[in-house]
Amino acid sequence: MSNKTYTMADLINDYGFGFEKIEQEKKERQQQELIEKINLQFEESLRKLSLEISEEQRKQITEQIVAEKQKENSNDKSVEQMVIAELKQIQRALPKDITIKCKKCGIEFVWTIKDQEYYKEKGFFKPSSCKECRKNTKVINNFHKIGE
Repeated sequence: MSNKTYTMADLINDYGFGFEKIEQEKKERQQQELIEKINLQFEESLRKLSLEISEEQRKQITEQIVAEKQKENSNDKSVEQMVIAELKQIQRALPKDITIKCKKCGIEFVWTIKDQEYYKEKGFFKPSSCKECRKNTKVINNFHKIGE
């Protein structure tokens, strides 16, 4: 038996890339734990924000956060902060009901998302009068047409 002292390089040469494999497995475990943490945060944040997103959006955000966390190699931002920031950005981009003041009678009315979609589909502009005033205008215009 020899009393040879082994260096790290000797061990790597003798046993192949065992250390690299261990490091790779460790990174994969850490990435899987991060993805699980992101998914849990998604559930909580989506519930808090009353928001629904597609599976594709969720996958893209998850990949983006994983890449950012791997790049920064620190905990400057928590996963919670990152998920909430991304979801709030999506939420801000969603259409919302709009309150408009009628130019004829002065009351405020809500132009709903459904109405906005209808107007867009028909190529109409944003209404400046409430439904009641628009209805009255139609009646008056139709009355004038009959009188001609």
